[in-house]
Amino acid sequence: MAGAKYSFGKKNIFDSSKPFKNIQMGVVISVGKILVNSDDEKNRNQDVRFNADTHAIRCRIVGSKYDNSVLDSELPNCFPILPKHLNLVPKVDEVVLVVTIGEDEKQSDRFYIGPIISSETKLDFDSINTTAISNFSYGITTPSAEIDKIPTANGIYDNPQNVIIAGRSNTDIIQRDNEVLIRSGKFVIDNPLVFNKTNPAFIQLKFNQPITDESGQISNVSVSNVVADKINLITHNGSPQISNLNGVNRESKIAEYINDDVLAEIIEKAHPIAFGDILVEYLKLLRMALAGHVHNGSGNKSTDRTDTGTLPLTEFINKAEKLEKDMLSKNIKIN
Repeated sequence: MAGAKYSFGKKNIFDSSKPFKNIQMGVVISVGKILVNSDDEKNRNQDVRFNADTHAIRCRIVGSKYDNSVLDSELPNCFPILPKHLNLVPKVDEVVLVVTIGEDEKQSDRFYIGPIISSETKLDFDSINTTAISNFSYGITTPSAEIDKIPTANGIYDNPQNVIIAGRSNTDIIQRDNEVLIRSGKFVIDNPLVFNKTNPAFIQLKFNQPITDESGQISNVSVSNVVADKINLITHNGSPQISNLNGVNRESKIAEYINDDVLAEIIEKAHPIAFGDILVEYLKLLRMALAGHVHNGSGNKSTDRTDTGTLPLTEFINKAEKLEKDMLSKNIKIN
């Protein structure tokens, strides 16, 4: 598709006869580590520098003024225009804007910004061979459907006028007025057009939120909501002490922090948190039972006093086992 000259009667940006320009579209050819060419010193030095920069890519600009006759292994290194703490490394076959220094240095180091993504539903990967440039006048594929016209997708993709940091897949960070929302699992697995109403994990921070207290007074407060199927509040030196909380995967060399094995250890060993209101109810019953029982002689079992008109010991015995089960959370654990 990249070599097609015309689309809908308009000249394609990938037309091979176009004049030289410093900014062009390019197709990503290489990402990640490459095999160093040890036969040619110039290529070897270029390959070594490529491998030294995890954000470096190589991309092909189609056209006789650019890379038509250049082998993939000979393409110049291309570095991000954005600083590395903001840059997203594109994938092979995605499209980027490429900045070249000048026509006399067209095979010198280049710079990129991208990838070009046609729709939020394509954040994980949008190929030149599918829909990457479908929104442009020279695109030869049909653009994706308008998201706001798909009812099942409502809630997945936020208002673009907010500040949003979207992950490649199923996560994002949204900054609204007086609110920050961190989400994982915003849509149903493998279906970016169906909002996940069942079990997303999210942290919601809200400021200046009106809350009514027990006396009926309304005051504006800050609120933090943490929601998930399972919630663990773990310290490094707690009891029990959980091992390898900040481990690194040996193969990928990426920090996993809590991997599947550590998570299983937390679920097994960490303490379930107690529900305060149920614990207080239990303690009240225990207090009344202690205060309201008698033994009727040494060695006899305790019984309720008969002069109070109440049966606190009996009530405690009847309710204690259920309260002991109910007071411990099955989903929130601490150490």
